[in-house]
Amino acid sequence: MFTIYFRKHLQTIHKVGVFTAFVLLGMKANAQSNTTYTLDSLQSMARTRYPQTRQLLLANQKSTESIKIIESNWLPKATVVGTASYQSEVSRVTLPASIPATIESPKKDQYKAGVELSQLIFDGGVSQTNKTIEALNLESETNRIEGELLKVKNQVNNLFLGLLINEEYYKALINVKKDLTARHVNIESAVESGTMLSTTMMELEAEMIGLDQQMVESKSQRLSLLSTLSFLVQEALDT
Repeated sequence: MFTIYFRKHLQTIHKVGVFTAFVLLGMKANAQSNTTYTLDSLQSMARTRYPQTRQLLLANQKSTESIKIIESNWLPKATVVGTASYQSEVSRVTLPASIPATIESPKKDQYKAGVELSQLIFDGGVSQTNKTIEALNLESETNRIEGELLKVKNQVNNLFLGLLINEEYYKALINVKKDLTARHVNIESAVESGTMLSTTMMELEAEMIGLDQQMVESKSQRLSLLSTLSFLVQEALDT
């Protein structure tokens, strides 16, 4: 059975009425475990587990990486450069026969390699403009996602309040049923003694049937509210 209690917490500066919903979950046949869900905890679960929250995290990561790439344009860059050439003819040096040495002729294909260092000094404000655009894109995406999350929060609020109202309404129906049951006993005795018409008891029985129907509808509404809330917070809430 889903039971809701009202508790008031006294804070240091002022009193704040806090509604706390206690969901009684049947854990075993002979034992029950009480799990407490406050409005804040339900809102937190809905926000954390909503798919858009993941998108918000990814958007922040993407923006951070993009800004790092933009800022890296100002870092020194090393570039390996190289050239190759081919000589169809090369010079030859011939030494006299009296000198016991030889000088090899250079190869026709020659290669030259080196490293060039460069650093951006001025880009005309392009980097700053790109960073501003990236920040605006992140802000726009964040606002869009926060808008979706705000809708989810409002849904949780409405469902939570609906469950509280439903519980109190059901309690009121129970009290009315007790009153009608007591009246039925008295009227039944009066009808049997002949001091009251049987139509009066029939009218009361019809009213009791209508009340039973309201109680069934209230239970159905409670199940619907709880099922939707369970879906939003991704938490199994047993009726």
